[in-house]
Amino acid sequence: MIKATCTQWIKFAIVLVLYLAFLIWLKSWLGLVVVPFIFDAYIAKKIPWTWWRKSKNRNVLTIMGWVDAIVFALVAVYFVNLYFFQNYVIPSSSLEKSLLTGDYLFVSKLSYGPRVPQTPLHMPLAQHTLPIFNCKSYIEHPRWDYKRVKGLGEVQLNDIVVFNFPAGDTVATGIPADDIYHQSYMVGKELAKPMDLSAMTAEQ
Repeated sequence: MIKATCTQWIKFAIVLVLYLAFLIWLKSWLGLVVVPFIFDAYIAKKIPWTWWRKSKNRNVLTIMGWVDAIVFALVAVYFVNLYFFQNYVIPSSSLEKSLLTGDYLFVSKLSYGPRVPQTPLHMPLAQHTLPIFNCKSYIEHPRWDYKRVKGLGEVQLNDIVVFNFPAGDTVATGIPADDIYHQSYMVGKELAKPMDLSAMTAEQ
């Protein structure tokens, strides 16, 4: 028989309600597989999640205390970056007079709705490339369909919007220039110029 205090049941109920509200927002019920683990952590306690706290070895207590704090911080930052806020650096001069190259800013993903990761197996806190190794930070399979959850606002005039890097786009990364966005703009401007029909008629 499960013996739990009233405080444990209250904590479990609060965490469960918050987690279910999160799943309703995501419109994904795959997360229900986590509910038994939440129940075990607060009520059943069959899995020894904090086994190291019963150790009498001070070295084990110190090391595992740091590991526990670091893992919790990484998971918290990962979910905050994934669904709530993320930091970015302005890469070019296209926003000058508003933002300068190298400026840091926090982007609210709640405004327009965060995108659910299409590749669930990826390295936390990495964008699309692993530093040092210079390889993909994710595994392409399994791959989910594109999905964006409902945001708290709508796109307004003069909003600064961060776009996802286009999948499979090798043009931008293949141009060895400091400001590839400006070069792309200039090329597009040249292509958009109206053709001289009079010259074409004369040649014919």
